[in-house]
Amino acid sequence: MAKKIVTHHSKYKSVIVSKFDMRKIHDGLKMEMKQLVDFLVFRFEQIGEEAIKIARSKTWEDGSFHDITGNLRSSIGYAILVDGKVHKQSDFKAVAGRIDDGTKGSATGQALITKLQSKFPWGVVLILCAGMNYAAYVESVKHKDVLTSAELVADKLFKQLLKGIVA
Repeated sequence: MAKKIVTHHSKYKSVIVSKFDMRKIHDGLKMEMKQLVDFLVFRFEQIGEEAIKIARSKTWEDGSFHDITGNLRSSIGYAILVDGKVHKQSDFKAVAGRIDDGTKGSATGQALITKLQSKFPWGVVLILCAGMNYAAYVESVKHKDVLTSAELVADKLFKQLLKGIVA
């Protein structure tokens, strides 16, 4: 037999008393929220990996930039923040150029993630970045693809993700 959920208070006929255990409801909602956050982190990781794979694999023939020092390509990476804390981060592996090993770019990319982290204190956030200070110059003035194609793919994948979550 089903448990009675709502009852009328005997003294006052118009008073409705709930028999819900609010702690159980709260715990259930927290569990659902954790599952949603885990799902978003998982999908954002897939989107981030796909985006940096595209950005790092571009060549001069594809409209990308020359890798003289390796620093710009090494500074490309992503991080997933959950309520302002880094939950997952790409490796920012150093890619050797013609005259340098790219370690400066790797460190710069990681430093940019740390700097941007404070701007997103809540929610689930995917940051895709090129850490070298001349990345925007290479894209806008030299018209070379640093992150543009990767951002377009990430945006498309994100819209597909939202379509699956929000009916």
